[in-house]
Order: sequence, then structure tokens, then C-alpha cells
Amino acid sequence: MLAMLAGGAQASELRILTWDSYLAPELLTRFEAETGIHPVVVTAPGYPEMLARLETAEPGIDVVNPADYQMDELIRRKLVQRIGAADLPHFFDIEDAWVSRTFDPENQYAIPFLWGTSSFVVDTAVYHGNVDTLSLMYNPPPELRGKQSFIGDGSDAVVGALIYLKLPRCTTDLADLAKVETLLRPLIREARAITTITSVIDVLSSPGVAIGMSWNGDAMRARERRPTLRYAYPPHGVQLWTDLLAVAHDAPNPHAARAFLTFMLRAENAALETNFTRYANSIHGSEAQMTQALQHAPEVVVPRNVSLDFVGMCHVDVMTAQQALLRRIIDEERGGSL
Repeated sequence: MLAMLAGGAQASELRILTWDSYLAPELLTRFEAETGIHPVVVTAPGYPEMLARLETAEPGIDVVNPADYQMDELIRRKLVQRIGAADLPHFFDIEDAWVSRTFDPENQYAIPFLWGTSSFVVDTAVYHGNVDTLSLMYNPPPELRGKQSFIGDGSDAVVGALIYLKLPRCTTDLADLAKVETLLRPLIREARAITTITSVIDVLSSPGVAIGMSWNGDAMRARERRPTLRYAYPPHGVQLWTDLLAVAHDAPNPHAARAFLTFMLRAENAALETNFTRYANSIHGSEAQMTQALQHAPEVVVPRNVSLDFVGMCHVDVMTAQQALLRRIIDEERGGSL
């Protein structure tokens, strides 16, 4: 039984710091049934809150669920511990593209959890032209004007604006950022909605929104409610992100944390989580256990002619500055309302 840990000790609880509605309830039930360890989900609304929680001694966090671009900082600040991830059972069931990443070249700190892409969806009942162009978000035609939604969390809106303006996506040049601000201000002002991490699906499913930024899993879940939505693949490609699982630096139950990471490296568990979130995983063999809808979903199966940007994530300091710029625009144009 996985619950039996080093020295015969048995952990009774595992605290997982993650995002709201991100872990499949059935997955947590299965883990507890197999191990006897009760998982407790602790949620953070964003990366700053995740950092703050990791820096707080009580109550302790065992497993943390950061994004790939955040790992450099977590390792540098010693907020996650070296666990020898490559030695975990089933580690080499991970597909090659997702191991030995630049932030963890020796696979010591983390395993990949879920991955996805960032783009936008268009309601084809409202707009009948080509949806695979970024200009629809940043220079919308009359039928989409005032019916846009932007993600207020993170830096996706700023990164998209930099790509649209043909500027370096990791720029810190003040003149470049001023151009982004000039572009975004009227769009944010007139947008139908500014979404949070947890509201994207509901907003995209509402009839007042005809185009909206989204991550692909949320886009699929929104399309299941509103079939006329189409996920866009602009010519520049789509930015790819990865969420990871790591063990907190002062985890009170580090052996239980390793048991959870090992559990998530098994294909049947990775598939269960993908079926819940509609985000892909990186475990060989999991696709055979995914739902038929997922195996053919346009949001999940990326067209062969679309490039995936594995290296487009900027340093965490740059992305924090981009997030701050977007937050300031939202505060000033909408009174901080999301």
C-alpha cells in the first residue's frame, strides 16, 4: 500500500496547493482509496497568492501545482525541494518533450501535470469569416466590437498584444509597453467581460460574448455548452504552457507527496484528470483511456500545420511586470472590476 512510508510510518493527510476546480474529485477519491491518505485541496487565485502560501509556515503545504515559468523562482527561493523526480516509478512513461526542461534539466524537482495552449474562441454564429487571425482580438470588426472578453489574470492579453504588434514577447522596453497599453486600453474599456481563472467557461458560454481569450481546455468545456464556438489557431502558432507538480520545501508529509506524484505518473490517473479538465497530459498510454470526445476535439488535437511554442514563456519577473501592466489598465478603465 502506498500509504506505508519510510520507516513504516503512515501519513493520514496530504495538502495540495492548486487552482480552483482543477483536480478531478474522482482522482482524489481514488488516491485516498489506494493509499489511505486523505487529500486536502488548498486553492490560490493566482501566482502571488501561491507564493505567499508557500512562504507561510502554517498550515503546511505538501504538493504545489505551479506553471513552468514559475519554477525558476520557486527553486531559487528554495520554496520547493529536490526530490529526485527521475527516480520516481513510471517517470520514464513521460513523453520525451516534457522531461529535462530548462528549469529542471536533471529532473530533480518536478513532474509535468497538464499542458495546454493559449488562444481565443469565436462564436461562428456571430462572425462568419476566418477565425484564425489575431486581428479579431486586437482590431475586432463591427460584429465583434464590444462583445470581447479578456483574461484578467496572468499576462495572456499582454503577450497577445505584443505578438499582434510584432514586438518581442519578453520585452521590458518602455516604448514597447507603451504601445501595448495604447492598444489595450480601448479594448479593455469596451470589452463585454474581463474574466478570472474560474470564470472563463461561464463567460464564454454566455450569449453576450462573441469572442474571448481562453485556454484550450476551458474553450472545449465552453463549446460543450455553446456548440458554435471555435478555437482559433493564428498563423504565428499558439503559446504552450505546462503545469507541474512539485513538493513544497517544508512539506510536513514529503513521502505522501512523493506517493501522489507517483500516482499521477500512472496512465489511468493522468487520463482521468485529462477527462475532467480537458487539458492534455504527457503520460504514454493515457490517450487510450481518454473519452472519445477528447481524442478528436479540435481544442486538444492541435492541427499539424500549427506551431507549438515550447520556449515562449518569459522569465517570471517579465511576466509579473506584464501582469501588473494589465492589472493597472483594468483598474483604471474598469475600476478594477473583473
